[in-house]
Amino acid sequence: MAQINLNKVTTAQRAPVGKLGIFVTPDNEAFLIDENNAIYAFGGGATSFLALSDTPLTYIGQAGKIPIVNLAETALEFITPVEGATTFLELTDTPATYTGQAGKIPVVNIGETALEFLTRFDGNPSSLNQEGATAGQVLTWDGSQWSAETAIGATYTAGDGLT
Repeated sequence: MAQINLNKVTTAQRAPVGKLGIFVTPDNEAFLIDENNAIYAFGGGATSFLALSDTPLTYIGQAGKIPIVNLAETALEFITPVEGATTFLELTDTPATYTGQAGKIPVVNIGETALEFLTRFDGNPSSLNQEGATAGQVLTWDGSQWSAETAIGATYTAGDGLT
């Protein structure tokens, strides 16, 4: 709303100090009078987004675009939204396929730069037998997966509290 000339509204039409009021003059002009007796006219502003002075001039060719503040921070402009991945495998730091990964879980790799699938361990030592170790082998962790290795010349003893 634009502030108007105080002579447009007579003293009798003004709101008491501290009150808001809307008054209509004999020629049907409406005014808002605020709590400080400042008088404002209604209307005269834009009636649509495109009619604003700092917006694009047309919607033509803008389907699917979004409005953003321009780089100069002086107006709005339409841009095409950046499209991202819609699936886990489309991300740049994930495995390229699910093939051969059934039952595995995604974890951060040793270099902390991407995700990879690893065979899960359910916390039950007896389930480690399912990982492929046979008699005379031990399971070793190479930083990314468990593998069965033959225990040559190594002696393994149980730690404290283990037998």
